Amino acid sequence: MGTVSDSNGTDSMGTVSDSDSDSDTAGLCEPGPGDSGCDVCLKENCCDAWIECNEDVDCLCLLGCAENGGNAVFCGLQCQVSIPTLLNTVNNILGECGLLGECGLAVCPIFGFVL
Repeated sequence: MGTVSDSNGTDSMGTVSDSDSDSDTAGLCEPGPGDSGCDVCLKENCCDAWIECNEDVDCLCLLGCAENGGNAVFCGLQCQVSIPTLLNTVNNILGECGLLGECGLAVCPIFGFVL
């Protein structure tokens, strides 16, 4: 079964292909007005993870909920994400950056979900 790509490089299976250059992401990780400390940290230190999270509905919802003071159970319910999915989303998308990197719990409340 073949896949069909659109102009963004997203195929019919929902997979985004890598481009030959970084021009697709140019400017996406520049800090903007209204960015939280977590957003700024992720953009500056983990641009690929930040972009991946923003392209994942669950991750984006969980990140916003955590930044607004929600805990794992509350955010899981609000975002309609099971606790195992919540843990996998945070670990798989943001894990390198937060748990082992520069943007840990002190900067990004979402990492409290997995600690």
